[in-house]
Amino acid sequence: MSFTDKREEFLALLDVVKSVTPAARDLGINRNTAYAWARAAGVSSRRTEDPRKAEFLSLRREGLTRKAAAERVGINIRTARDWTVESDD
Repeated sequence: MSFTDKREEFLALLDVVKSVTPAARDLGINRNTAYAWARAAGVSSRRTEDPRKAEFLSLRREGLTRKAAAERVGINIRTARDWTVESDD
């Protein structure tokens, strides 16, 4: 398979999975190379949202402390702080 074929295969998979890292991993491509190909093609990678975030924010609205909600959903307190700040924006 040629370099161009590999790049096209990566871009096609990226269009499906919407994330550079898993697409690169599936095809055995270096992640930095994959990001460069995506940027050159004008494609952005979307980070998938953690499914625990909605539950964490719901627990916070119910009145649980940040620490208690973080422990309940199994996330680091730093992640909990980041999610709290994001939801306040």
